[in-house]
Amino acid sequence: MPWIYAALFLALSAWLVSYGMSRDSRFAVNFAFVAFGAEVLYLYFETMGTLLDTALFFALGGVLLIAGSLVMERMRRRIVNQVEGDAA
Repeated sequence: MPWIYAALFLALSAWLVSYGMSRDSRFAVNFAFVAFGAEVLYLYFETMGTLLDTALFFALGGVLLIAGSLVMERMRRRIVNQVEGDAA
């Protein structure tokens, strides 16, 4: 049942954006985007709240993978420069 309310709220937010655009109302458009963003964040935290430990594990793993690839690329460039310097 909460998903029905969430879908209705998202649809209402989308309608409010179109209403604000047709009436040239910046307030309505801004309010609709804030409401839409708040609802999306609520749904995200509601859905992913139980998976937070797993998500944190994968996020940290991704950061470590990116950092490792940057270190390896620097090492590769250094080695290539040394090899090219020795060949010349």
